[in-house]
Amino acid sequence: MPRARRFDAAYPDFQSTQYPITETGGKHVMRNTAGIRDSDHLQRLENSLSGAARVDILRGTIPIDKTFDLAHAKQLHAAMFSELYPNWAGKVRPFGMQKGGGQPFAQPNQIEHYWRNATGAIRSADLPAIGRDDFVSTLATVYANINQAHFGREGNGRTGKLFLDQVAEQSPFKLDHRLIDKAVWNEQSERSRPQGGYLAVRPAELMAVFDKITLDRVPPTPVQTLPLSPELQRIIDVNKRNFPTSATAIGRPGEASPADGRGYQVRGQGHSNDQGYGR
Repeated sequence: MPRARRFDAAYPDFQSTQYPITETGGKHVMRNTAGIRDSDHLQRLENSLSGAARVDILRGTIPIDKTFDLAHAKQLHAAMFSELYPNWAGKVRPFGMQKGGGQPFAQPNQIEHYWRNATGAIRSADLPAIGRDDFVSTLATVYANINQAHFGREGNGRTGKLFLDQVAEQSPFKLDHRLIDKAVWNEQSERSRPQGGYLAVRPAELMAVFDKITLDRVPPTPVQTLPLSPELQRIIDVNKRNFPTSATAIGRPGEASPADGRGYQVRGQGHSNDQGYGR
């Protein structure tokens, strides 16, 4: 997509990322290389471009240096948003930020702190051999920290989810974000943030979320049953009728077969119920 002429990539503050509302019908619209002033039109184009970039990243068409730190996340952010927003894509915001009347996200000088926590949790986990419970706990810790860091002007959620997908690639598990309602994801993400006056995040608030969206990367192979010919099935059925497997039927009427000392019931000379039938 060709960029609009003389696009100003300056990014000194929040206001510098938006067009004057007099140009956009009173709505806040981010400055973009396509020069779009309509927020709905811009959102559709942004979703299309970022979604295509995400697919290319997961396919490996767009190479990413997987260092599992802030530099890694900045690459993802830039790949998804730089075509429209080269002024802030892939860059750490230089100003404070909050949404609505909620708790502020990390101040610019705190962003590295939260990312060090996230990276530390990833590197201390034995991801190739990790169990499910530890995987869920690790990812809850990682996301609680990167969500509070909120390093980008916009697109932090999409970047965070893609980052988590690449973390999960190192493990026996994968994430299906479609399994959780967006409103629940947002609510629990908000709950995981620090309480007023504190720095520590609360990853326990995200445990149920990650438990719901975590799946085995390779499902267990089901036991395959070979098909039997009608004649062989008839022979098996006849044998089952003539030679019942219950203990009382094998012994004398009303008697149980003696145990062989290992918990198995003796079925006669040279036989036990450890033959595959009834398992």
